Amino acid sequence: MVYYQSILGIPHFSTITGEGVSEKSKNSWFLIYRVKALVEEYLTLEKFPFLTISRPGAILNRVNYEHFGEFLFKYMPFTSKIEATDLAKAIRLDAEKVHTGSNQQSVVKYYSN
Repeated sequence: MVYYQSILGIPHFSTITGEGVSEKSKNSWFLIYRVKALVEEYLTLEKFPFLTISRPGAILNRVNYEHFGEFLFKYMPFTSKIEATDLAKAIRLDAEKVHTGSNQQSVVKYYSN
């Protein structure tokens, strides 16, 4: 396997998958969960020095883009939701942190709401 992060020198990679995605999702009946689980697995194997995987619930108030499901979740109680601006701010703050320690061991962080 070619480790592109070592060739390109990428120190930190952040991605957003989705709530409910886990290693078990690779066998899901739903294509979206299978694909997201495989993306997480591939990125973990890529051995980035720092990898952040965010698994938010419904993302609310996106600019110029909204899923019908997210429109419904906006009004449903007891479901996890996050504002698009709050999610973006959290990812930015995580990426701006000063990373110390050895680069020989990969650090993977998972965030959920």
